[in-house]
Amino acid sequence: MMSKIQQYSKFLFSIINFVSSIITNKFAFKKFIFNYICPFSFSSFAFLDIYH
Repeated sequence: MMSKIQQYSKFLFSIINFVSSIITNKFAFKKFIFNYICPFSFSSFAFLDIYH
């Protein structure tokens, strides 16, 4: 019973830590989106444009 509560609290803490890290690192998160998601979408659009 106690181990289950400890597991749950650890899980909850990891979620809180993740959310707080996103809030504090909004710039880093935007940079991540810009560096990984945008080039991927641009390359896929270019692919569609070439082979349309």
